[in-house]
Amino acid sequence: MSERQAFRIFIRFQLQMMTEEGKNDLTQEEVEKFANGIEDDPMFYEQLGDFLSEYIEDFGSNYGIEW
Repeated sequence: MSERQAFRIFIRFQLQMMTEEGKNDLTQEEVEKFANGIEDDPMFYEQLGDFLSEYIEDFGSNYGIEW
């Protein structure tokens, strides 16, 4: 499995979980479109990087990471 395939699977899983929890109302077709399109969106990766940095800063000690 390539990294891109794994990424799409993860995004689909997250969106489907959000749908089940009532946090969105995306159709399966919309989930597929998003999962297949977001992997090439540089803005998404920039925001994801920001989120991960902030999360590690706030909660990294839970995982043995000290910043």
